[in-house]
Amino acid sequence: MENLDLSKLDTILDGQQDGETLISALRKAQAEYGYIPSEAIELIAKALKVAQSRVYSVVTFYDEFRASPAAGQITEEESEKRPDERILAEQKRIVLRHIGEINPEDIDSYLSVGGYAALKKALTSMSPGEVAKIILSSGLREADGGFLVGEKWLSLAGASAEMKYVVCNAGDSDPGTSINKVLLQGDPHSLLEGVAVAAYAIGASECYLYIPGEFTTVLRRLELALKQARGRGFLGSNLMATSFNLNIEVRQGPRFLSCEPEIAITAFIEGNRASPRIAPPFPKSPGLWGKPTLVSSAETFYNIPWIIQNGADAYAQYGTEGNRGTKVLALSTGIAEVPMGMNLRQLIFDLGAIKAEHKFKAAHIGGPYGGCLPHHLLDTPLDFYSLAELGVDLGSGTVVVLEENTCMVDLAKFFIDFTFSHYCGACTPGRLGVKQMLEILTRVSQGKGDEGDIQRLQQVGSLMKDACLCAMCRAACNPVLTSISYFQDEYEAHISQKRCPAGVCQMSKE
Repeated sequence: MENLDLSKLDTILDGQQDGETLISALRKAQAEYGYIPSEAIELIAKALKVAQSRVYSVVTFYDEFRASPAAGQITEEESEKRPDERILAEQKRIVLRHIGEINPEDIDSYLSVGGYAALKKALTSMSPGEVAKIILSSGLREADGGFLVGEKWLSLAGASAEMKYVVCNAGDSDPGTSINKVLLQGDPHSLLEGVAVAAYAIGASECYLYIPGEFTTVLRRLELALKQARGRGFLGSNLMATSFNLNIEVRQGPRFLSCEPEIAITAFIEGNRASPRIAPPFPKSPGLWGKPTLVSSAETFYNIPWIIQNGADAYAQYGTEGNRGTKVLALSTGIAEVPMGMNLRQLIFDLGAIKAEHKFKAAHIGGPYGGCLPHHLLDTPLDFYSLAELGVDLGSGTVVVLEENTCMVDLAKFFIDFTFSHYCGACTPGRLGVKQMLEILTRVSQGKGDEGDIQRLQQVGSLMKDACLCAMCRAACNPVLTSISYFQDEYEAHISQKRCPAGVCQMSKE
């Protein structure tokens, strides 16, 4: 950038005391420049001997940091009133169909592109069972779990209860993920319409939208959209002159939940502490206040109006035989919606998730509970089944490209540390397993690893997968186990040679 005096950064880094963290260096840099310049990210990474991707992920994750100058910076409000430049062009847009195309604060803008036509079609010309069967025929799966949405709907529709609920998880629970935030800021009415259709299909009259407390613009736009929808008769009593009644409320809560979202969100809405238990998404299981409850992610609901309007066959033409439709992914270059089954090679190199001059090492998929895949698995299709066979969970939909200077031990430690800071600790396998993994990885990264540590990590991970109560802890070991599977030589170098091949871990700084 013009007039950027990088010598000030040299002074900051020279004064970095032993034991000070990356956060400390970034705070000093921001205090000096008012934001974190891209040049500073490169120099800080080099000085602290960590991957640039790690520095960038910290800068973009915490609200206290800015990656661009405040002066002349596009504000959050302004950026949401025009097409989002982070949205990649080479994609099939179903979920993202209206992002950047409509004014999210104007219901008439949404109506001009066919908004609420799917709800009208469902209410006036289809039975609840017919709606559920169309969703089942489409092959739509839960965006964050892969369960067939239509099966859940049909099961809940058949449940006998005086009250049923729909709960939408609109939070971005993983570090660096902003998929739901982009969706809700850019197109709140599609979410309301999708939720309303789902409620009609299962016979629910009460719905709750869960969003993180820091989503201030999302909250304002959702509340405005709810007011507008009620005013036009799309919510409330006797929708579109039918007997169907629907109330939707917003609940704000913590961004990071202590156990799997289906459990934690319902507990939060009830005013209880989140603890592992049998709960949705298993159909007919007691959910909110012990009643049948449909819990789905915001991305899932965004598909519903498009499917109702265009038909099950139109949706099923995208994706693969067992994984129909599209998936929204969070890449380092932005948000993209691609057909299910696109392979990693196409995603990373054709859509530009890595710069040509950088050497690819691995792709980490699915956030803290996902896993990494090396170069020789680049042709793996991005679908629930193919990834699960390799020990990877598509999860939050994040795809992080790891370059050659990434330490896989350090990466695994980073994700286990995240889980350690946020899990509930209710079950013994989870509580002790996460702690033991973190202790072992910390020792290994410090050059204090022992022979047998790799086997211990594998044994602990296997036990956690079999014995932990909630999905969070069962999946927490995925980053560790996949990194051992494909990069065991790096673990062995840390333990036997007391050397970090990437020059990142603490032993490389001594």
